[in-house]
Amino acid sequence: MSAASRGNDSFGRSRVSSGPAFARAVRNDAATLMMSHQTMDDLAECTGGKAFYNRNDLDNLVRNSVEDGSTYYLLGYYPANKDWNGKFRKIKVKVDRPNAKVRYRLGYYATEPDNFSKEDIKTQNMELTRVLNPETPISTAVGFTAAVLPPSLETHNKTIVNYNIDAHALSFELGNDGLEHANVECLAQVYSPKGKPVAVNAQTLSASLKAETFKQVLQHGFPCSHDLDLTAGKYFLRLAVRDDRTGLVGTANAKVTVPETVAATTVASPERQEEKK
Repeated sequence: MSAASRGNDSFGRSRVSSGPAFARAVRNDAATLMMSHQTMDDLAECTGGKAFYNRNDLDNLVRNSVEDGSTYYLLGYYPANKDWNGKFRKIKVKVDRPNAKVRYRLGYYATEPDNFSKEDIKTQNMELTRVLNPETPISTAVGFTAAVLPPSLETHNKTIVNYNIDAHALSFELGNDGLEHANVECLAQVYSPKGKPVAVNAQTLSASLKAETFKQVLQHGFPCSHDLDLTAGKYFLRLAVRDDRTGLVGTANAKVTVPETVAATTVASPERQEEKK
């Protein structure tokens, strides 16, 4: 029993004074503790984590967690079963390395992808606002790479963000016109070094791809691009890509430094050119 126990029964009304009463108190405490541990074990198992008990060295536990989470493999697949019946689907990951313990998510719920598109705009944007917060963990439902180009003569003094999105993560739908259709949104939320939002920009694309173009997009990625008009300084960027049909989101972090000055091009007007002649 806990050293903090005052010796009362489970209802706190009377002191434990007999053998049977003491046995019941111990049994009740043990059952409560077991249920608490079972809840934590279930939560850890479902999320690929690990539960710790009866430990006061929190600094070592945090250090172990950081070390354990710093090395991992990111695996992904796209289900061939398109029967979105809302049921839980199990995932099993096996490795051929002996004595290796694998921790991973146990599965997912097969929710209907179109449910998101049926929600109102306010509800749709609530999740987007959350993932654009730099304190929110990175989302990996939609994989992409991005390149941030600082202002230059080539970018017309704009900060350019180029995305290359894994098309397998997007919900293309074959239309009656024989084209593959998808709606994709690319966003960049800009923060100052102190974490203050200073700018946001988005580009929404409605794709209608022929079979050959769709094949190339699957092989090489789906492109997206937009520009940012930023003053001189250092910035932190939270980039996001959202499939507007399913609501699946991928995010990434980036940094950019905008120089104090960018040389301007000078083009002589027709009148000046005549004078030179």
